[in-house]
Amino acid sequence: MRRWRKPPDICIRSWNGNTGISQKANYKIELNMRPVSNGIRLKERNRNPKRNRALFILFRARPPPYHEACIHSHIYERRNKMNQDMTQKEKHIHALNSFAEKVKKDPCVIALLLYGSLAYGTVWEKSDLDVELIVRDGTIAPTDWVFIEEEGVKFEITGFQQFSKFKTGLQKMRGGFDHGMYGGGTLVFSKDEALQELFEETRRIGEDDAPRAFAGSMNVLINWMHKAEKHITVMHEPLYAQRFLQLCAATFADMVLLQNKENPNRESILRARQLEPDLMDTVYVKPGTTIMTAEEIRHTLKVIDGYLVHHMPWWSKHIIRFLNDGEPKTYSHISKQCGAMPMEYLAEKGVVMQVTQPIRLFKKSKTTVEEVAYVYIKEENND
Repeated sequence: MRRWRKPPDICIRSWNGNTGISQKANYKIELNMRPVSNGIRLKERNRNPKRNRALFILFRARPPPYHEACIHSHIYERRNKMNQDMTQKEKHIHALNSFAEKVKKDPCVIALLLYGSLAYGTVWEKSDLDVELIVRDGTIAPTDWVFIEEEGVKFEITGFQQFSKFKTGLQKMRGGFDHGMYGGGTLVFSKDEALQELFEETRRIGEDDAPRAFAGSMNVLINWMHKAEKHITVMHEPLYAQRFLQLCAATFADMVLLQNKENPNRESILRARQLEPDLMDTVYVKPGTTIMTAEEIRHTLKVIDGYLVHHMPWWSKHIIRFLNDGEPKTYSHISKQCGAMPMEYLAEKGVVMQVTQPIRLFKKSKTTVEEVAYVYIKEENND
């Protein structure tokens, strides 16, 4: 009587002898990848007393290369084990490095820019990576936006900017959300040293950039304030007016950061609460957590207006500098030189005077219209 022996390991091998994986089984088999009658032949190697016959398993269709599947399965198991041992931030950094090594080899790619959650340091399991590729001039991308996956992490390639256009855009940045987005971002790699230096310089907000961006944001803020006031005064709907007050909070938070010479970002409200806690409680917390009366909404609007008036000498200085010659200038001329400025608000506060100037809509047109213009009167403002 044969003595029972310990079952050997199973050995899965391809037709060229490469070993895949091993695991426990009752008997040892060898996988022959050559098809027999549209099937695969399994031969018993160490014959078991109870299983002394050859095994034939036939398939209706030719199976995939199991040796490759086993190797891939083994890689995925190792990757999953590695991911379990890493923190969420480490997983994203590992995926970013892997993606960067791939695109760096492409001669069309000059630089890789990272912004978003990983750049700001607030990553969680549902965060994707927001990246932008800077490519050589003349490179034509198949699309403007791509969603990919690398090492189990999703990437959102938000653009393929040509080198010269990207460089010009950095030089023209004057504060605002885009400036904050790039300022809070990271240049993962750059094949151009000059671009690296320019990007680092762009991260710092300039002396005139903050007041320009502050004044530019006022148009959005004042628009929401006017709508809130309209629904209180005309529509008699304080609850709907409170909705527009809530919309003011994000723009107002950006302006608080700019006044403190910081770049706005998508988490501006959190930072603004640290810089101006009492002010943000009035503008952000109360409108978002309680039902306000019409008088409370008017009070909040006055608080916002008081903040704008208090900092008016700071955010309007570049406008006054442009109008300092005392000559009236049309709004289109002011916008071309200074950007979209809150000229009506300055006229309402008595800083400038609103007038009109005749203009032609077309160069060869004989018809003229009156365009709104503004003039700064030194004598009145000095008195």
